Amino acid sequence: AEGGKAGAYAYLPTSNAAIKATNDLLARGVEVYRAEEPFTDSGRDFGVGTFILPADQAQAGSIANELANQYGVDVFALDDLPEGATLMHEQRIVAFDTGPGVGFALKEFGFDCDMLYLDDLNSGIDLSGYDVFISDYWWWEDLSPEGQA
Repeated sequence: AEGGKAGAYAYLPTSNAAIKATNDLLARGVEVYRAEEPFTDSGRDFGVGTFILPADQAQAGSIANELANQYGVDVFALDDLPEGATLMHEQRIVAFDTGPGVGFALKEFGFDCDMLYLDDLNSGIDLSGYDVFISDYWWWEDLSPEGQA
């Protein structure tokens, strides 16, 4: 997209700010894609995992400027959305008895996270609505049969 109209905008997943920005965009309903394969655009190489913002959505140019100005990430104009890029979705995350550090870190990166405790698991809580389960709990025998299920 050198000197022309951008078909998409790319930014790299190599900073904490890029992760936080992506989570913020997803929470606002902005379409963000992730490159599944390396690709080249306008002579520049991009790796697997590159975040891509399609330019055909409302306010895409303003959002690209926000990424650069508010989050300090380098944003690159692309000719088109690369083939095989995957649409991202907010992840429903639950952390089980991890202590304050994990929850704090997830919040700092913009992840929405529910906390879960032993009594919750032992009551047979339904976890099917979650995409990610985080646990550093090692005491399997403390779990009831419902909790182990």
